[in-house]
Amino acid sequence: MPFTWDNDSVSIVLLPSEKRYPKLHEQLKEWIGDGLLGNFIWMTAEDIQLEDYGPPTARGMVWGLDEDRELSGIEVNLFDELARNNRFKTVRLIAVRVLSNTFEPDESEYKKFDELSKTIKLSLPLALSNDKPGEKTNLRRINLVVFPTELKSTNYSTVFKGQWDHHVIASPEDRKTPLSADRFVKEDSRFPKFIAMHVAATGGLWNGIARSPFDDLAKPESG
Repeated sequence: MPFTWDNDSVSIVLLPSEKRYPKLHEQLKEWIGDGLLGNFIWMTAEDIQLEDYGPPTARGMVWGLDEDRELSGIEVNLFDELARNNRFKTVRLIAVRVLSNTFEPDESEYKKFDELSKTIKLSLPLALSNDKPGEKTNLRRINLVVFPTELKSTNYSTVFKGQWDHHVIASPEDRKTPLSADRFVKEDSRFPKFIAMHVAATGGLWNGIARSPFDDLAKPESG
């Protein structure tokens, strides 16, 4: 299954464990199979190996349709893939943090996500404010936080640690229109689709778009 990167951009999506959220993984694969999502590098904490010395080893999957229109995946070494392209104009790293009344935050997962975020920044020729647009890589490190309408705990400061350009909080509302009543967001059969929708929109994953609303948003120079 050959794959390409549209607009010289790539999205790397760090998903929560499939063991905890199998329906989220199924929903994203279903949308890929339906042709709704474009190519992106799919990773979980299990794909990031922290080393005693040097950068972490990171592998991911690129899912798509093969010649028989069947869902198929290709494993890639993350840093090899980033280096294979002559120069990406935009690299998006989206860490998906799901707050839940069922599971406690996974500190080891967060540590791996944060370490990968730092390493990707070191790897890329990053654009500075005085560079011409498109001369170097525009890196967007986005911390996406998704949760149901009501949480029993209020102590979730750990999800906002680490080096991220944007902390994005998905509003826990389910309305057909802005003036419709809220059906609320519960950890039920609709929750995986709610998470997947925000992942696709934040990461610029919708097929044919290949842009995120955060691509051109101002960010602190210190990143």
